Amino acid sequence: MPMIKVETSVNLTAEKRDVLKAELGKAISGKMTAKVCEILQVELGIAVDAVYVSYFGTDNWGWNGGNF
Repeated sequence: MPMIKVETSVNLTAEKRDVLKAELGKAISGKMTAKVCEILQVELGIAVDAVYVSYFGTDNWGWNGGNF
């Protein structure tokens, strides 16, 4: 199971942190960047083009709902 670490400058309540943890746990490999961006947009109002996703153990990066 992959580990997802999210760092944000948005202050989170314990409830919001639990929601994010649950939703990020549902992210599916292969579409993970899109799912992570969607969750952060829906739950925190962060635009998908303001999210960068780094995958450790790989050279790939995710941004704006896709991988490159």
